[in-house]
Amino acid sequence: MEKVFSPSNPVIALNAGLTQSELDEQAGYHRIFSGSMLGIRNPCAHELTWISDAKAALEALILCQHLTKKLKRAMAAKLP
Repeated sequence: MEKVFSPSNPVIALNAGLTQSELDEQAGYHRIFSGSMLGIRNPCAHELTWISDAKAALEALILCQHLTKKLKRAMAAKLP
């Protein structure tokens, strides 16, 4: 996630990176994608009961759905 969404030289650009808002979006989602891996994916992969509450699991899935949609839009746009 650190390399793929890097604000300075992303493998996957979420936008054209021409305005400060676009640069901020790339930097923000870089942190969100990286944080999601570190804070949600990794604990769940190593401790199967890490999320035992149904509501918390649903919230994590909703975040994953949002990030997946953002990624699909970026890849469909084929930005540099």
